[in-house]
Amino acid sequence: MNESKQAPLCMPRTACCTEKLDVVRQAPLTVWEMWVEQEKKREEMIEVQPLIRYMERDIKWKKEERRRLADQEEKLMRDFLEYGKLVKEAEKAEKDEKAKKNWVW
Repeated sequence: MNESKQAPLCMPRTACCTEKLDVVRQAPLTVWEMWVEQEKKREEMIEVQPLIRYMERDIKWKKEERRRLADQEEKLMRDFLEYGKLVKEAEKAEKDEKAKKNWVW
């Protein structure tokens, strides 16, 4: 008889957390639909994260490639200017040689 006076372990659905149930009932989606939506969002997030990492790697690679090209451009510019000086010296030497040949003693 003592057992019959104790409250049941499982209460009826309406008596359990009535406030939360009211909120769920007022929601436009059912709990299942909400769970499905959450799973879709999680899957989208899982798809997007590798793309972000790929883009970050791509940006890093492009920065490194740009830096490498800038260094190469700088080296080529130095070589070009140095070669230009050599060409001017060669032209000057050629003119001096022609002038010596044309010089009458």
